[in-house]
Amino acid sequence: MQDDWYDATDWRSFVERVLEGRELTQRELAKRLDLSEGQVSMMLSGRRPMDPARVDGFAEVLGLDAEARVWFEALVDLESRSQRSRRAALATVTSRLQQRASPDPAADVHDAIANWPFEVLTELVSCEGFRPDPRWIAQTITPPISEDEARRTLQLAMRLGRVAVDDRGRWTITDVRTDSVLPKARAAASALQRKGFAELAAIAMFRPANERHDGSVTMAVSEERADRILARLRELEQELVQLAIDDPGPRNRVLHLGIQLFPVSEYTDTDADPEGEG
Repeated sequence: MQDDWYDATDWRSFVERVLEGRELTQRELAKRLDLSEGQVSMMLSGRRPMDPARVDGFAEVLGLDAEARVWFEALVDLESRSQRSRRAALATVTSRLQQRASPDPAADVHDAIANWPFEVLTELVSCEGFRPDPRWIAQTITPPISEDEARRTLQLAMRLGRVAVDDRGRWTITDVRTDSVLPKARAAASALQRKGFAELAAIAMFRPANERHDGSVTMAVSEERADRILARLRELEQELVQLAIDDPGPRNRVLHLGIQLFPVSEYTDTDADPEGEG
C-alpha cells in the first residue's frame, strides 16, 4: 500500500488518492460499481453520503488489502450516524496518525499553538454540521485555507487528541497538553498565532458591521488606574468567554475574541516637580 494514502483524513480524499495510484478514472470506478458516473461524482464531491452497504464494493474495486480496508472503513465511519462507530473510527484514525507523527512531540504542540487555523478548527468541530472533510473545512474557515492545510491541521488535532466524540455522539474538543514545550518556545509560538489573528482582524474590517466589532483608543493614565483597567478587562474577557461556554446552541459559527492592552510609552518621571522647583 502506498504510504501517502494515509495522508487522507476523509474517505473521499482516500478514494481519489487510490484512483490516482491505480491509474483509474471515476468513470471506470462507477462502471465497476454499477453506478452512474454522476452518482460517483456526487459522492466524491461531498454532495452525497457514502451508503455503508457500498463500502465492501468500493474496497473490492479499489483493490484494498486488509490494512487499507481497515483505514478506509474507519474514514467512512467518521461520518457514521452511529455514536459507537464514530468513536471507534476516531480511535483507529488517531492511533495511526500518532504512529506517523513527528519524532519530536514538542514540534506538534508548537505547531498547534503557532497556527491560527488550529484554534479555529478545534472550535469548528463543536458546531452543527461539522464534517471531518478537509475540503469542507478549507471552504468553511474564513478566510478560506488550502485543502492541504486543512488536512494537516485536522491530522494535528487528531494526533494531539484535541478532538473527540462526546456522550451525545457529537464531535467536540478536549485540552491540549503543552508540558513538552519550553516557555520560550511557547511564547514564540503564541506570538506567531497572534500575528496570524492580527492579519485576520485586518481582513475582517471589510466584513458587514453586524458580523464584527472593532475599537481602538490610546490613553494616558496613572499606574493605579492602569492596574484597575487591566483587572476589569480580564473580568470582561472571562465574562464573554463564559457566555460562549454557556451557549445552549445550536452552534454554527466560530468567532475570535481579541483583546489587547499594552504600553506604548516608557514611564515618565512622576517625582518631577510640575512647577519646575526643588
